[in-house]
This record gives sequence, structure tokens and C-alpha cells, in this order.
Amino acid sequence: MRNTAEELRQAMQEKTDEELYLILHVHSQDYTLQALTVAREEFSHRSLDESRMSRIMEDVEKAREQGQRKLVQPEQKLKSNDNDTMAGLGCLFLLCLVGYGIYGGYESLDSSGWIPHREDTVISARIDWLVGESKECWSTTLNSDGATQLAKEVGYAMSSVSCDNGPEHNMKVTFYGRKVQTEYKVVEWRCVRNEGSFTCYQTGGQR
Repeated sequence: MRNTAEELRQAMQEKTDEELYLILHVHSQDYTLQALTVAREEFSHRSLDESRMSRIMEDVEKAREQGQRKLVQPEQKLKSNDNDTMAGLGCLFLLCLVGYGIYGGYESLDSSGWIPHREDTVISARIDWLVGESKECWSTTLNSDGATQLAKEVGYAMSSVSCDNGPEHNMKVTFYGRKVQTEYKVVEWRCVRNEGSFTCYQTGGQR
């Protein structure tokens, strides 16, 4: 029966030049001193010339690079996924920014009286109010009790409008001004009578 040294020699003789090179110069920490000694002896017995050694080194280097690329690919995939995630978050942020800009622009236009609101309102109007005629009117904003009773928000400014001492009419009125104005107790309007309707433009407010 062959001893361990003979088995090692036989195993090393069966290995290619590249495998022996890897054992000696790349994976030496994985082998015992005896195995490395036998591998070194076998490698030196092959008397490889300089060109052969260069090809072995090139082949080994290529193999290592390919192995590193395989190891890096999952990381690159993760980075790609991270980039996709960041791009998605960027798009979401942009959409939020645009939405905020639109909302902010709407709020600005509404505060400036450019946005119409057609609301069910009680408005007082004398019979001699002519079509096309305008009057100075006012409304009170709802407190918590009034808001609860009418199912509106506190500060709602369009529940009723007083323009004169005429009878009250429950009808659709178009307002240019914010519907909710918690900063005011009284909101001032200039209302115009139309054919079968009224349009009111906010002119101010009283705290």
C-alpha cells in the first residue's frame, strides 16, 4: 500500500500546470506544508520555460477576474436595484413637488378670488334689485355650533349672505373667494344680480 507521500505525488502528477500554480501561489493557505512541498517539487520537475509560465499566469489571472466578476454581479444587481429605487423615489418626490406646487397655486388663486365656488346659499334680495346691479353684502363665518348644524367646516363663509332688507332666497350663488376663512368673523362681498342667479366677489373681511 502506498504511503501518504506517494499518494500526494500521484495526485500532484495528475494536476495540470495551472492547477499546480494555483496551489502554490493562490490557494497555498488551503494545503498542508507536505502537500505544498510535493506540489513544488512536481512543478519544478516540469521545467516550464518562460513563455509557458507567462501563459499560465495570464490564464490564472483571467480565471480570477472572471470569478471576481461573478462575485460582483450580484452586488452590481443590488446597486442597479438601488438605483431603480432611488429613481422611483426621485419621481415620487417630483410628483409630490408638482402636486404641492399645484395645490399651492390653487390656494393662492383661491385667496386672490380667482376660483369660483357655486354654493347653496341663503341670500337676501329686494324685488327692486335690478339685473346687473351690484350691492355691498356681508356674511358671517360659522362657529363650531353653526358648522355642526349645517355639516360644514368651522369658518365656512358662504352659508348666508345679507345684501339688503329684502326677503331671503335659498339658491345657488357663485362666490369668488375662499369657502373657509377662520381668520374672519365677517366676510365682505360685492354681489351682482344675474338672470336667475347671483355672483359675489369678496372685497374684504373683519376679524
